[in-house]
Amino acid sequence: DNPHVPWPDVLFGPAYKGIPLACCALLELRRIDSAKWGKVKYSFNRKEKKDHGEGGGIVGAALRDANVFVIDDVVTAGTAMRETIEIVKREGGKVVGFVVAVDRMEKMPSSNHDDDEPRPSAMGQIRKEYGIPTASIVTLDNLIDLLGVRGSEQDMERLQDYRRRIPATRLQRHFSTQSFNMPEPLTKETVDSKTDPSVSTQWDESTPKAEQFQELYKIADSMKSSLLTTIRPNIGPVSRSMAVAKRVGPDFLYLANTHSQKFEDLKENKTVQITFQDSSTQNWISITGEATTTDNADPRIKQIYSKGVNAWFGDLGDGIHTGMPEDPRMTLIEVKAKYIAYWKTTASSVGFLKEVTQASLTGKVADTGVNRQLFEKDIQEARDSSS
Repeated sequence: DNPHVPWPDVLFGPAYKGIPLACCALLELRRIDSAKWGKVKYSFNRKEKKDHGEGGGIVGAALRDANVFVIDDVVTAGTAMRETIEIVKREGGKVVGFVVAVDRMEKMPSSNHDDDEPRPSAMGQIRKEYGIPTASIVTLDNLIDLLGVRGSEQDMERLQDYRRRIPATRLQRHFSTQSFNMPEPLTKETVDSKTDPSVSTQWDESTPKAEQFQELYKIADSMKSSLLTTIRPNIGPVSRSMAVAKRVGPDFLYLANTHSQKFEDLKENKTVQITFQDSSTQNWISITGEATTTDNADPRIKQIYSKGVNAWFGDLGDGIHTGMPEDPRMTLIEVKAKYIAYWKTTASSVGFLKEVTQASLTGKVADTGVNRQLFEKDIQEARDSSS
């Protein structure tokens, strides 16, 4: 989602450790958002070319005229990164981004062996030479921080000794054109106060309410279906997937068959919950409200009816039960919101994975979005402004 990085045609895993990393990354990205990543292909190189079978030095998608995004395991001096970039160039492709799992943060060699001389890291030098955005999931500093919390003294000493012997740069964000949140440390005060850190670190109380509602509407309108949950006597909450016929400000309209059991639920308890979730972005919305129902005399039914609704009603052939707006079974459910909570991602797909991975490895708390809640007073003001 970075406008400065062209969308990749191919994820490339350099032999050998980069092969499973690129493969697994593409599988996960396709799971998260198949529409966006479904057409991205996968490729890797052989250490030695073969002259039998499919032959050649590249396995998988061809690289010619392709935007190639490289995923590898580690960067030290940047030698392997340069080799990979040259391989892609020889095959006619263009490297548009390079991500490694671990950046050892080593400085480039000095011309006069002066370790105090300011020099870029291997990642920084690659950026400078090739103009390619680079990133790492974790760095040497992250590993030292992690060992300080969870490691043994012996492991910590070995890593710190390595840090002293190998001139290294300080921590920096390598995708200078991409904004990543950084995991928040877990504090004793958070635990003692019995606060859920995954919630408290992401509460957004500073964004103006009008902007919060606009972003809520944008998320809701991007998802055509929701779960509508009613309360069934002697059972409890019962949910079913339903297409939203129309959103009116913070309220939602549905078309449904009056013979459905949900109407029996609503006779006993008008409290309902609407839930949206977007598996591609992880955005979600939870709305608690009160439902009212009207029969097919409600003029709004004709206004919001769309072709295809009749597929869920059927046509009896009697000219009455046609599945059209005049069908006596056609009923409107209007849900007026009373409380809304929603979460909006602030990271790209790659940024989300980076943030969660860093948090898991360092013992910190992932911060990948903003959590918002809107109360009845806020909702009524939004309703009045949209009417």
